[in-house]
Amino acid sequence: MITIMIMIPVPRPKAGLPPGQLHTSIGMINGSYAGATSNTFSISQSLNLEYEIFYNTRMSYVARAQIAIDPTTGKMVYYGGFLGSRYYFKSTGMIFDNTTQDITFRSIPKWRFYMGWDVGIAQVVVAEVGPSLTALSTMLDFGGHVGSIYQLGKTWGIDVQLGYSYGYGFSTVSVTGTAMKLWVGGVYYFD
Repeated sequence: MITIMIMIPVPRPKAGLPPGQLHTSIGMINGSYAGATSNTFSISQSLNLEYEIFYNTRMSYVARAQIAIDPTTGKMVYYGGFLGSRYYFKSTGMIFDNTTQDITFRSIPKWRFYMGWDVGIAQVVVAEVGPSLTALSTMLDFGGHVGSIYQLGKTWGIDVQLGYSYGYGFSTVSVTGTAMKLWVGGVYYFD
């Protein structure tokens, strides 16, 4: 019996975290819901925070948190946490470095375009009982988004994102609704 071994070189991963980026953006959320009660809301002061880890040059995993605060009352109207994935098209999502001997090749796309999905748990205020008591509905929220990043250098960029989500309520005060989201903000890329 003859045994033949073939050695295939496998690159060793770098120590530390994989390449990723942090998104911080502000914008508006318009939503409507129906069920135990019906209502609409339009909030211009919402905050979107994202942590994105790249799986390869065109795909990434995203963890995000969203908060919408009513400027007249100072109360949170909509908030949630979500996990999802993102796909970059017409560009790579991450900055690519390749070093061979004494030469380093670096590819930094000026524009990056993406689309993605996410799922998570969101809560929306459905009724205000008094000055400090509110009724909330907890929803399983499914969403999609598209966006673009204009890269200012290796680490910083400007991000514009448009999203849509559908929430299915499962709490005691249960509502079902949709939300349109538009954010503009900054991106910090790290590798």
